[in-house]
Amino acid sequence: MHSPESTNRVALTTAAYTITSTADVQDCAPPGRLNKPRPAEVAPLWLGDWKQVVFLHFKVDRDILQALVPVPLETFEGEAYISLVAFTMDRFRPARGGSWTASLFWPVRSHHFLNVRTYVRSGSERGIYFLTEWVSQALCIPCARWFFQLPYHFGRIRYQNVPTQGKVSGSVQASGRELRYEAHVPPTAPLTTCGPGTLDEFLLECYVAFTGDRTRLRFFRVAHRPWTQTRVTAQLPMDGLLTPTPWHATAQFAGAHYSPGLFNVMMGRPHRA
Repeated sequence: MHSPESTNRVALTTAAYTITSTADVQDCAPPGRLNKPRPAEVAPLWLGDWKQVVFLHFKVDRDILQALVPVPLETFEGEAYISLVAFTMDRFRPARGGSWTASLFWPVRSHHFLNVRTYVRSGSERGIYFLTEWVSQALCIPCARWFFQLPYHFGRIRYQNVPTQGKVSGSVQASGRELRYEAHVPPTAPLTTCGPGTLDEFLLECYVAFTGDRTRLRFFRVAHRPWTQTRVTAQLPMDGLLTPTPWHATAQFAGAHYSPGLFNVMMGRPHRA
């Protein structure tokens, strides 16, 4: 990967990419770009908690990325982005049926994710598109692929995303390749919601997810409280899991965020796009 411009205050170290997330990379977007549904607008099919979340962001070549995505890209100040999102899904359960149906999903109630997403727009809908996802629970894969058209793959995932002595870390292994990250989360770091029109809002506040391909494109909605987050310094000592991807060679590591997570996230059923 190429190092970002020096104005982003990004230092390239041996076998690792180190990013200090500063206000220098925070740009303004035109108002009214974000479509955030109210909970009443989402008929939830599933509920779950997204806990201890690490976001790792990349600027990527727009033309290379668009060739991989069946939906028009949404850019910020002309730049296309990909984000890696590492988190733990907990208390995953059907939205209806109470404790009885929740007990049927006990084997998959808690598992780790690493998703790779980009930012798109279809008509008036702004959202994300999943390029690929790794999950630690193989039982989730068949249903997610068939029902949601989600590109799930099994991965051996180990996360330590609860800040211990100001640090979080994780590793994902799949197909003989590995990704490892480390991030510094100062104990006194303020947790705030994203400012309107900022790059932080563009990268984090997404409430529609597109899946599938041009022949079978789907989308589903989610609803949750705004993210409380902080910008963090992150390193990727190993990124071999990403090297087969066409966008990797020209990607620029563009920033990182940490959030303690969200509770009772509502996830709707898939629709045809």
